[in-house]
Amino acid sequence: MQIITLRRNLISDQLGKWPKHVEVDKNAVVSNSIPMIDLKKLKGKTLLLIHGFNCEFDETIETFAEIIENIASFSLYENIIGVTWPSGDKVFEWSDANERCIKASKMLFDVIQFFDNVDIMAHSLGNKLVLEALLNTKEIEEIKIDNFWMLAPAVDADSINKKGYYRKCMSAILNVHIFHSAEDGVLKIVYRLAEREAALGLRGPSEKVNLPNVNVYDCKKYVKDHSGYKRSAHVYAKISREIKMQNALNEFIDPFKD
Repeated sequence: MQIITLRRNLISDQLGKWPKHVEVDKNAVVSNSIPMIDLKKLKGKTLLLIHGFNCEFDETIETFAEIIENIASFSLYENIIGVTWPSGDKVFEWSDANERCIKASKMLFDVIQFFDNVDIMAHSLGNKLVLEALLNTKEIEEIKIDNFWMLAPAVDADSINKKGYYRKCMSAILNVHIFHSAEDGVLKIVYRLAEREAALGLRGPSEKVNLPNVNVYDCKKYVKDHSGYKRSAHVYAKISREIKMQNALNEFIDPFKD
């Protein structure tokens, strides 16, 4: 499994100075170190996976492996790479993890720039990491994200509204997909207590977004807890349908494109 780590080392909860690209085995042990520049050599469509809050490294690898196995059955991506960051390992570290999330966003932006185009799937606080990477850069027009799959986004429900904090980030992404569930107990209780706001991943945006590239999916019938997205066949089927429709549309527009 290919991993890009923003940690000081793989198990550290401290931020590194620069991203590192490695291969790990099923026991979460590094088997190979890969130059970051090699990301530019990847062929085909790439998906970056980004975990959320309170994820230790071995737990993260298990989650990534489960997602990769589920997505692989749809043959949507030639490359799937996990991105890990120092997200804390205790529930009461929310504030510290938020600070590290913001600091790590600059490194994530540097990672994204290695790709001509890329899809990103983020869970929970990992969505904030992506949005902060887009928000705090003057080179936002250089970013080419085809699909941003936002699973249980732990950002405020009004953050992409007309005057929302992350509204301008939507312009850097071709297709934004927000998956939310009112059955998510973590966002319903923990996020509300920590942030004094409703989360985007609980019931979606607090008002109609009115952006043609933003899609919102209510998953309460299929996702019953905060981590349920990675186990939901309905979620993977939705992602598969969206990508296949995009591919069909692109082929119709330009049938001779390689």
